[in-house]
Amino acid sequence: MAGSVASVFEAALSLSERDRGKLIEELVQSLDGEQEEGVEEAWDTEIEARLARHDAGNGKVLTMDEAVQRMRRAAGVR
Repeated sequence: MAGSVASVFEAALSLSERDRGKLIEELVQSLDGEQEEGVEEAWDTEIEARLARHDAGNGKVLTMDEAVQRMRRAAGVR
């Protein structure tokens, strides 16, 4: 298996940066399994709503440090 992984990796390196990005996206999606119907549309709707709140001045913006601190707290990591 290691030999085939290495040969696929070498072949992937010959792709353009854009095509390598597409390949990565496809590989990650292949690990996620099947997506429930409507999930992508629901996320699109949520993103639009959050952007609209932000544009209207009603969204709370965090600095990167604040966001990382919140994520660490939520994960129980100091």
